[in-house]
Amino acid sequence: MKQLYTILATLAVSVLPSMSQQVVPSQTIPVKVPKHIERMHAPESSKAESDIYDVTMILSEDFEKFTKGTVEKPDTEVLDGFIDSELTQAPYWSAQSVYQAGGCVFIDRANDINANLCSPILELPDNGKPVVVTFKGRLGDKTYNHDWVQVYMIDVTDPNDPKTFTNDYANCYDEWKEYKFVLDKARKGTDFFFQFSGYDTSVLFDDIEIKFLDPKVTPPVASAHSDFHLKGFTANWEPVEGADSYLVSLYTINADRDKTRNYIVKDRQVDGTSYAFSDIETHEATYYYVVKAKKGNTESPESKAIKVNGLITPSDIKVTIGSSGNLEISWSEVPGADYYEFMAYRQYEAKTDETFVVSEENFDKLVSSGTPLEPEWDLPEQEELDEFTNQPGWIAQNPAHINGAYGLVGYYYQQYGSLAFLESPYMDLSPNGGNVNVSLDLYGAYVDELDICNAIVRMMTVDLENQELKTVDRKTIVDLPAEWTSHSVDLKGGTNLSTIEILSTAGYLFIDNILITQQLKAGEKAKVIYSDTKTEKNSISVPVLDILRGQDIVFRVRAVREIWDEMHFSVNEYVRGAYTGEHSYSVATSGIEGVESGSAQTKVMIENGTLFVVNPDGEAVEVFDTTGRNVASDHSGAQLVTIPLDSKGIYIVRVADKTFKVL
Repeated sequence: MKQLYTILATLAVSVLPSMSQQVVPSQTIPVKVPKHIERMHAPESSKAESDIYDVTMILSEDFEKFTKGTVEKPDTEVLDGFIDSELTQAPYWSAQSVYQAGGCVFIDRANDINANLCSPILELPDNGKPVVVTFKGRLGDKTYNHDWVQVYMIDVTDPNDPKTFTNDYANCYDEWKEYKFVLDKARKGTDFFFQFSGYDTSVLFDDIEIKFLDPKVTPPVASAHSDFHLKGFTANWEPVEGADSYLVSLYTINADRDKTRNYIVKDRQVDGTSYAFSDIETHEATYYYVVKAKKGNTESPESKAIKVNGLITPSDIKVTIGSSGNLEISWSEVPGADYYEFMAYRQYEAKTDETFVVSEENFDKLVSSGTPLEPEWDLPEQEELDEFTNQPGWIAQNPAHINGAYGLVGYYYQQYGSLAFLESPYMDLSPNGGNVNVSLDLYGAYVDELDICNAIVRMMTVDLENQELKTVDRKTIVDLPAEWTSHSVDLKGGTNLSTIEILSTAGYLFIDNILITQQLKAGEKAKVIYSDTKTEKNSISVPVLDILRGQDIVFRVRAVREIWDEMHFSVNEYVRGAYTGEHSYSVATSGIEGVESGSAQTKVMIENGTLFVVNPDGEAVEVFDTTGRNVASDHSGAQLVTIPLDSKGIYIVRVADKTFKVL
């Protein structure tokens, strides 16, 4: 895919009489196409636009005067520079590699990567109203079956310093389709033009309208769902002043070209600010809900859609002692789960005042051809980092790879509101009053030269009672340069179920050498990872080490479902249910004939295709086959390492400087 291209937009006089003559210089606009472009939340309404909005038309062009050529065979006379004002409804449209096509415009991006159509300069003060761009579009190249149409809004308030204000994309196919882009970013400038094009090939545009849509009734702000269970959940939204009632809808997205809605409930009238959906199988589909406010017979536009994609929490936890002395732990099966994540800890007691290392990651295992200026970014939207990290359980959204460090595409947040974050495993951060220090190295690179690359480091905790993840503290690191710099932030509010997130807000953010620490007083206790593993069964067998005897083992479990990305042939999204509460089991000092009874030595064993490494010192574990190929690694520091083996055979297991041969 192309990441950068040059867009020429040399414009002169505004269509509006109040504007003085000005020339906009050529500009280079770096761009990235999002991985998942879906207009699946485009508002739907059976009512006319004028019934819902007060409409202020800013610019309208139907290209009726483009009479030469046809859709199938555009005219051969190229339009470059300013278009003859006799051909348009308003003067000062400009173009590059554009052709008449029988009442519409043909943009020949197949033969000119810079091909585009630009509107006149428009005066658009910030009146609090979003700019709405509508048009018809289709592919103009029969050799393609899919591309994107794209719209740029460019700020030329300072004609010597044009800026890409915002941009949007949508899927484009070989038949006409109506598009609606709502550009609601707050405007500081006053003078803008709009640029239209395809991404990779030729496209046709028609009936372009740019307007303000002022809702007659303010739309509600939909908020996160609550009370999620197997047969339903509760949709929530903020009240709208003066609203008589609300109309709530629930739907799924059909797997067709246009991602059309399949309504389960449509415009259900509700008096309050919540509605409990029932009699649906929450694990069988991804659901969305939207809500409208109603005053008399007038309806508001839809709220933004809230996605509901979850799993229930495992229940009915049971712990018994097996015949081998293992702890046999089971729980209720969760419908829709592909596997379960099991995390267990033992208590660690500080012998002196000390700095306790909770987690340390340097991403040395991430091998990539990417660099900060040219990273690997066309990756699944969500990624598990176990193969790159010492401690399992790190995840990321909107990732980028470079050699020896991890990256985030903050551009997706900047342009599309899609969070770009790196998230630690869930940890017990309650010691030291919940105070934690996070040190890390950061590098800020830019997609757009006007980006301001910031990083946010925040403490998140799980509210088990309400099944919510909350931000309790955050620090922002601003104006990151395009070079490695070291940073240290203190966060507070840690609980026994917390995670650290690092977020990017623009451009690319690269992260390395993460160190999470807490200060412990002599005698203060912290939890040390004992086992961190996955199982497809709703049960697990946990061997008991001598180091665990006389202590409590504390564990929790959650269900996970993987959503496959057909485009990238990989997992695109991990749906994780809420963790169970912490369950504690006191291990007797004697009387249990466990696998390590009477010994705290390193040992290796295989049971039912699973490799168990008794690792009392928490050392690095490497597994090799007989060819010398490394088939598995674990650097988590866990004292019991569990690794499923794909096939039968002989394996060589290395634990620090100790080597074991197992069959």
